[in-house]
Amino acid sequence: MQSIVIFFVTFMVSSGGFVAASQDGTGVEWVALHYQAKKLLMKARATIEVDLLDSPALESGLREIPNGQKGISAKGKNLCIRIASDLPFGKFEEESIWIRASTGAALQADKLVSGRKNYRKIQRYGEDGYYQWRSHPENKAEKKLEPASWSMLSTEFFPFQPKPGNAMAVSDSSTLIFQIAAARLDLPGAQMKTVINVKGELVELVFTARNLEKLKAQWIDTTSSATEEVVKLNRQAQLLRRVTATATQLSKIQEDADVDIGFLGIQGNLEVFVLEGDGTPAIIVGKTKRLGEIRVKLMKREFDANCGKNKEAL
Repeated sequence: MQSIVIFFVTFMVSSGGFVAASQDGTGVEWVALHYQAKKLLMKARATIEVDLLDSPALESGLREIPNGQKGISAKGKNLCIRIASDLPFGKFEEESIWIRASTGAALQADKLVSGRKNYRKIQRYGEDGYYQWRSHPENKAEKKLEPASWSMLSTEFFPFQPKPGNAMAVSDSSTLIFQIAAARLDLPGAQMKTVINVKGELVELVFTARNLEKLKAQWIDTTSSATEEVVKLNRQAQLLRRVTATATQLSKIQEDADVDIGFLGIQGNLEVFVLEGDGTPAIIVGKTKRLGEIRVKLMKREFDANCGKNKEAL
């Protein structure tokens, strides 16, 4: 499982063949990442967890798209990415995204939002778009009930713009941090291309590893298991690999500095600074319409001693 801190929005992403080697098959050596973002007097935190998705959960939870639309195949190894976000103004979000391990293609996303406005939406990805089931409470009394009891229901199919090519894997932007980490962008000259869905619009992001920069990052590493106590160590790095990203809205076939990439409310390009040695994103910088520049920082990484994940690093 993994944890991350997010600012004001949740994110979803896609790429092709990005999952690197790891002892448990998830593609990364950590089991959780924790991030935090601050702006003015506001603060947000989030936790991202990644697990292998077992067949029973997949078979019982994967929805069929009505009207004969074909869903993305779940054949082979699949992953579940869970995100819990504690956001400003009393807003809380929980999200599960199922993806193909080999390509990063999204299978299904399930998001529950609570606070002033409660709703749940499930998106099943197909070859030409995604089908959405959305529900919310009708009144204050119904707001106290479980989401399964909410009576306001709607469904809609959102076609992708443009239509994806046969080799294109489309994903939910909520998997972006996972993809960056698995792509090992701490290596000189490394590059990752990924295509994300932003409300039906397909946006291509190209991440390119640049130079090392003197930039300080501080976080905590912990390792634990069912039989071992938690081991906690304070960490810091003075040099981080700078990674730049350019965004292209594919329906326009051109780079667009103002395109909404569906990640942290960021418009267009962003910068990521990753740790040398494993590529964990340590600092994420971008600009938003309302808040200007925001900076998201790594606060903690978690490792599982039973998996042997990066125990030597602790």
